[in-house]
Amino acid sequence: MEHEEEKLPWTPPSSVEEAIKMRDQLGLDVQVIQDQLSHKDRTVDYRRMTPEEYWQWHHRAAAARQSKIRKIKKLKDYIRENQSTHKRPPRSTIMTRALLAILKRLGGEDELVAEIEEWLKEAQEE
Repeated sequence: MEHEEEKLPWTPPSSVEEAIKMRDQLGLDVQVIQDQLSHKDRTVDYRRMTPEEYWQWHHRAAAARQSKIRKIKKLKDYIRENQSTHKRPPRSTIMTRALLAILKRLGGEDELVAEIEEWLKEAQEE
């Protein structure tokens, strides 16, 4: 049985922040489903489900959980791919900072140090 949300195509979120919010909400949804699946006495309107009703419900809930887990994986991939470009400076910037620190320790020329510091500020603003 295919669910409505399974039929919808994957649409990437518009931002990393949106992806994180979606991932967190889906994680909570999965926890709720897990909790519901852990209870063997399922009731509807204070009436206990028949074994057939229970297993039909159980199958639908497990399928919904798997669907949400697949979406969480896609969101995690999206976050990993898009966040890495924003979080960490380029390797050249990291190496330049390290070289600047060494140059300062060795008592390098003030003019050269100032020039490197200016370059790092410009790189950080980009």
